[in-house]
Amino acid sequence: MLEPVGAKANGFWPDGVPAMTRHNMGAGATCRIGTTFFQRYFVEMDADALALFHQLIVGRLRRKPRLENAGAELRLRRLRADDGEIGVLINSGIKSTTARLVFPDGQSASFRVPARDAILVSLDTLSILGDWHT
Repeated sequence: MLEPVGAKANGFWPDGVPAMTRHNMGAGATCRIGTTFFQRYFVEMDADALALFHQLIVGRLRRKPRLENAGAELRLRRLRADDGEIGVLINSGIKSTTARLVFPDGQSASFRVPARDAILVSLDTLSILGDWHT
C-alpha cells in the first residue's frame, strides 16, 4: 500500500487505497505507482486498472509538449484547468513569430504569435482559445 507522505494521491482503488502518488519538487515531479496496480491488471486483466494507468500516466506523457523554437523572446507556459491543459505562448519580441509545439508521441502543431502578445492554446485539442495584448 502506498503512503502519500509528502505527496498527493492522484489515483485510488475502489476501496479508497491510493493507487498512485505524485510529489512535486522544484520544476519537476515524481510519480509512484503501487505494485498491486500492475499485478491487478496482469493477474485479473482488470480493464479499469488499465484505463486508470492510461489516464494517469500515458495520457499525461503524451500531452507534455516542448516548444521547439523557444528562446529569449518566445516562451511556453503550461496551466492546468478543470477541463484540460492550456499552453500560453508568449512572444516578447518586436516581430510576430511562429511557435512550434512538439509532443513526445511525434505530434506537432504550429501557431502564429503576434509581436509583444500571447495566445492561449488548448493542449488537448490544439486549438486557439484566445489572445491578449501585453
